[in-house]
Amino acid sequence: MPGRSYSDHPRATAPRIIRVRFVAAVAWDTEGSTDVRAKRNLLGLCLTAALLSGCGGSNDGASSTGGAADATEGGGQVNGGEAAATASQTANADLPAFMTDFDRVCETQVGFGAAAAYDATPGTHPVVLFTDFGDPPTLINSSVTFPAGWTVAEDEDYANNTELAGVQLVACSRRVSATPNGTECDFEPSGSGTTTTLELTDTVYKLSVYAAATGEPVGEPQTLEASTTECPFFATFYEGDTQYLNVPTEDQYINALKGVVNP
Repeated sequence: MPGRSYSDHPRATAPRIIRVRFVAAVAWDTEGSTDVRAKRNLLGLCLTAALLSGCGGSNDGASSTGGAADATEGGGQVNGGEAAATASQTANADLPAFMTDFDRVCETQVGFGAAAAYDATPGTHPVVLFTDFGDPPTLINSSVTFPAGWTVAEDEDYANNTELAGVQLVACSRRVSATPNGTECDFEPSGSGTTTTLELTDTVYKLSVYAAATGEPVGEPQTLEASTTECPFFATFYEGDTQYLNVPTEDQYINALKGVVNP
């Protein structure tokens, strides 16, 4: 699944960035994922090619094991079986290339076979949360901060995605309704420009949880309501927006997921 960026958004105009912390998270989840995924995919292609002819090399006249024989470690040759095992350890095709690729489970309920199996036993079962953002909604990797141990830390070793095997659950929060509540909030631009007035809009989200390995539902969907008449101090919006969508709080997500993540 290709990475997302603001230019890919159905409303391709750049957003007026005011809520800095949240936008930074979105930028990493979207634009950053493209670069990382490309690097991992490229390295995976090179590793596959190395088993056949050596990445970037010629296979003219080579035998079926000739490419693998070119791989050496500490001066010794690595046979085809060992090279294949090395490639498998480096980039596991049954895992997403990047954390954001777990959104496939939300969209299709198709899991990643190499992710850790989930069972409803006491202990912590790491989760990745995706939420709808913007209007029309786009599913993004959430910036919610969970308790220690609830998530898997993604490292910067772009050739190795094995850390993602620790994800057991994928939580998907989809917006099902949005109702303006009559409260208008004025937002001053961070730089030059005119004041923007947005109407606060209460929302309802449906939170569903799936097993990362199988895509099977875990528990029953839950309803999260986001309603407030208090104007936020910061906001993120696109040119032409007239509404500010209230969203569930971190506490709401933590309480809703506690029963499956940390039973």
